[in-house]
Amino acid sequence: LMHRTRQGGVKLPPELDLLEATLLRKRGEKAAAVACLKKLAVELKADSGKRRLLAATLSKLGKWVGDDKSETRTNVINNYLTPAAQFVSGDECRERADVFYTLGRFLDKLYITLSTREVSSSNKLMEEARGKYQECHQYLKDNKGKLSSVNEKVIERTSHHLGVISSRAVEEEDRLQTDQEVYLLQSVKAYCLVSLYSDSHDLISVFRLVALWLQNDGNAELNHYLTGFFGKNAVSSKFVPLAYQLVSRISTPKVDCTFQPTLSVLLEKISREHPHHVLPHIMALTYGDYLPEQQKYKEVFMADTAKIDAAKKLMKTLSRSKALAPLVLELRSLSEAYMQFAFHPINKKTHVDGEKIILTSDLSLKDVRGLDHAMVPTYMLPVNRAGAYDGVPRVKEFEPCFTTAGGINLPKIIRCLGSDGKWYKQLVKGGQDDLRQDAVLEQFFSLCNDLLKPVSVTMRTYKVIPLSPTSGIVQWVNDTLPMGEWLLRRTDPTKGAHRRYHPTDMTYKDARVALSNTSMTSKEKREAFKEICNNITPVMHHFFLESYPDSVKWLRARRAYTKSTAAASIIGYIVGLGDRHSQNILLDTKTGEVVHIDLGVAFEKGKFLPIPELVPFRLTRDVIDGMGITGTEGLFRNTAEKTLSVLRSSKQLLQTITEVFIHDPLYNYSLDPTKVMHKQSEFSSGKRVGKTVQKQPAAQPKVNPDAELALMRVKEKLDGYEGGEHLSVDGQVNKLIRTASSLDTLALMYVGWAAWM
Repeated sequence: LMHRTRQGGVKLPPELDLLEATLLRKRGEKAAAVACLKKLAVELKADSGKRRLLAATLSKLGKWVGDDKSETRTNVINNYLTPAAQFVSGDECRERADVFYTLGRFLDKLYITLSTREVSSSNKLMEEARGKYQECHQYLKDNKGKLSSVNEKVIERTSHHLGVISSRAVEEEDRLQTDQEVYLLQSVKAYCLVSLYSDSHDLISVFRLVALWLQNDGNAELNHYLTGFFGKNAVSSKFVPLAYQLVSRISTPKVDCTFQPTLSVLLEKISREHPHHVLPHIMALTYGDYLPEQQKYKEVFMADTAKIDAAKKLMKTLSRSKALAPLVLELRSLSEAYMQFAFHPINKKTHVDGEKIILTSDLSLKDVRGLDHAMVPTYMLPVNRAGAYDGVPRVKEFEPCFTTAGGINLPKIIRCLGSDGKWYKQLVKGGQDDLRQDAVLEQFFSLCNDLLKPVSVTMRTYKVIPLSPTSGIVQWVNDTLPMGEWLLRRTDPTKGAHRRYHPTDMTYKDARVALSNTSMTSKEKREAFKEICNNITPVMHHFFLESYPDSVKWLRARRAYTKSTAAASIIGYIVGLGDRHSQNILLDTKTGEVVHIDLGVAFEKGKFLPIPELVPFRLTRDVIDGMGITGTEGLFRNTAEKTLSVLRSSKQLLQTITEVFIHDPLYNYSLDPTKVMHKQSEFSSGKRVGKTVQKQPAAQPKVNPDAELALMRVKEKLDGYEGGEHLSVDGQVNKLIRTASSLDTLALMYVGWAAWM
């Protein structure tokens, strides 16, 4: 139609030419699409009133030519992307953001290519030539006056030739290094401008900006630019999601260090404007050496004093502010009261789980009342761009009694009354649990939920607040119970669903005994496991019949269960989440959704346990039974494919996010030896065995091989590689489902995982 219209002599609006080029590109006619845009760009340059459209055209043209690699990178930058940034008007914020985002992404890719480049064959030859040149030069020097004039001239000519090649190699390496530094600085500048002009690219631009900065923290020119940007222009709210990762980098600056002063500028800014989100992270770091005298494994803990001192210095600086001083004071008192409460000893011999215990007068938490500034720690506070937090609930008081959640460390359950009149139930942990990984993974899950909003898929999250290396607060997930508790009711097995609905089936205890023989071969284990499955009937579908007698609510709850199970399975698979036994999966009795807790085994550390975890997520017979008659072939598979499709299409973003998280210097990616010994004995006595305190080295290497391996595996999954094969989304989901539900695979899992239910 457009072609016929042009033949009729009618001049079409240039916007239609841009649309035509886009359609040609989608049809695979890349050359025609580029030619169409180039022609349009020439026409628009002659019309000063079309600067906005010209900028969009040049930006798109630069992206296409760059993706196709049909022109040199210099041409792409100088002829398309840089002019596009110059032509876009100052009042067109969204358009400016799009143009600078395209420029930033292209420069970023060039930087990655150069920084990860392998030595080419020609470069290797040049390196060899450089070595031979040095040998020839040294030979001539050592044998001066001993060689014939003919031989000396031959060697001199050879040496000169090799010297020319060597010089070229040095020049080429210097040029590439210069280009790399230019691309780094220019891409960071572009990302900074993107964050100023629009919110549309925040997830990639801000995370990538921070990732590039942290990777090049010794670059003085980069730090100088960012100091000015953070101090004057930066929108602080956009950096709040990365507050924990930024705080973890603070340390006592060395001589000529430019990174720490720049980091301080940013942290001071976001702390002043978003104190409830940032100050708890800094406060926790000031207690980086807080370990009570009775703390078990205290001797293996090494505090990073440089970080602790830097955190205390930063907190002292912030407390000089009249606006922040009262909050800092209350937050410190509240944190110390929580930690004292967390480590308060309970007499295990006389204590009964669920029994109420009175807060004694020696516990400071008893005296915390009517705070005017400190927020209820477990309140989920959205980030406000303007920093308006007047209405947040402050801590009013604590209930005078508490209970425990059971287990070896006896975490305490207490309720906090907020100034909004609501009670906030909290789980306070102190002992051998390091909650920092849980906090980071919950942060990752929340970011995945942002990506999954368009397909109406979410993974339930909750708030985790580390207080010190081995203590913290966890938001209590109301109206939930562990899946294993509903299925088995270990305190009274006769009330568990399996015994209530199928009293003649094999008991949980007998099933354990049948698989506990360590001398069994894999074949014998598989046969024994299949015999167990033949004698235990799945009962999970009864949970929905019991809890939701109304048919509409029953259907809604079962769909919520299936969708949340699928989302949690795929997201958990991406981050290698393990230890998914039935006690670590909660069931929401109101909505039917599942909630995953205890995230201590992640990034595939479960594969390095004494009995390796062989499944990507928990998809046992009981889990499938709750999905209804279609099992994994209905809503579960559909939701899993949607989830994986979105995550794979956002792989660059997720890799950037994971990279920032994984390179957190406060986190140790190797599995603690003592933890390995205890991890798979947690069910020996029916109680959880706590984790050991992780050893914190005072200084860590710049590159952590365990972190790099974890990052590489995340990248492989997002690229669709599974078991050495490159698979489509459908194929990848299909393989994961088959692996997770295979009886032959489940038979080899650790017996305490109870893979038969």
